[in-house]
Amino acid sequence: MKVTLPLSPFDLHPVLRDFCIAIVFVEGVLVAADAFQLTVRSEAIEALGFTLSWRNEPWRILSHVFLHGGALHMIFNIIPICLFGDALALLRGEGETTFIVLLSIMAGAAGFAVFGIYPAMIGASAISFGLAAACLVHWTGLTIVHRTMAVALGATTLPSIIWWTGIAWEAHVAAAAFGAGASIFLCKLRP
Repeated sequence: MKVTLPLSPFDLHPVLRDFCIAIVFVEGVLVAADAFQLTVRSEAIEALGFTLSWRNEPWRILSHVFLHGGALHMIFNIIPICLFGDALALLRGEGETTFIVLLSIMAGAAGFAVFGIYPAMIGASAISFGLAAACLVHWTGLTIVHRTMAVALGATTLPSIIWWTGIAWEAHVAAAAFGAGASIFLCKLRP
């Protein structure tokens, strides 16, 4: 199947679209709370962000993907999720895409839990990296926009490890490794 660029939310597969809408809705509520100078964002991060002491609060493994540091942070996560999620759904189907999304969340949380040095992690960037790496397995089927975005995401990894503080690079690397690995395995399992 030929990969095309999603031009509207209605072009996305329903599961992916609903997931992105949920992320945007949560961020909209938090931006509105910020506008009224309420402390909802910090309280939400404290209650739902993934922390290194997550064992007694397992919901944090999934809940952190709905929280972001601001609208720009959310946008930088949503764009690759829509781009690569849609491409992977077109190439491999919704089931495999959903599996890679969930695996990326878990792998990102595990990578942060094992190697993380910051007290908390928020955002859906692990999904972005997992989906991008899964799409790299299908490099020849991607558009130039997909390829450029994948290279750009990859190019942010080293600076985030060395210079940029506060970025959960551990989650990015783990999610990318598991996303690519799962995509290779699934392609061999079901060509």
